[in-house]
Parts: sequence; structure tokens; C-alpha cells
Amino acid sequence: MIGNKLPFKEICEKAIEKWGFDRQASHCQEECGELVAAISHLRRKRKNAREEVLEEATDVKIMVEQILSTFTSDERDEMLRTKLTKTFRKLGE
Repeated sequence: MIGNKLPFKEICEKAIEKWGFDRQASHCQEECGELVAAISHLRRKRKNAREEVLEEATDVKIMVEQILSTFTSDERDEMLRTKLTKTFRKLGE
């Protein structure tokens, strides 16, 4: 829940409904690019880069949730299980 308003996932679903998948997918790509740049700034120890990474990572999280809202919960859950299992196995290596 964000404040006394709509929950995060519902806001993301409403954004896809209002602006459409293609527009939001393009916006997601832009935000991912901005995050890549912010991480580069952080690695080069640029002033305020940590805050920039936080801001851009949050933007990416919002956009990714919008994209994920176009899949069923079963599809999302199965992919998450698959990816987490793969990561868990790598941790054991």
C-alpha cells in the first residue's frame, strides 16, 4: 500500500491499462538505460551517484512491475521459481 491510496501492483496494472504495453515497454527500456548509466557513475565514484542509482532502480522496479502485470501470476511465479533455483544452485558451487 502506498500511503492511503492504491497498492503498488494495482497502480502498475492501471498504468498498463491507461498507456498500453508498447508505450510502457519503451519507457521501461529508457529507465533501464538510465539505471545502467547511474551504476556506471557509482562505479566511478561520482558525487550523488548512490542516490541516482536508488532513484533509477526504483523507476526500473515500477516499470518492470508494469511489464510483469501483463503475465499471469502462475507464469510469473513459475519463472521466479526457475530463476531462484538456478541462482541457488550457483551459490552452492
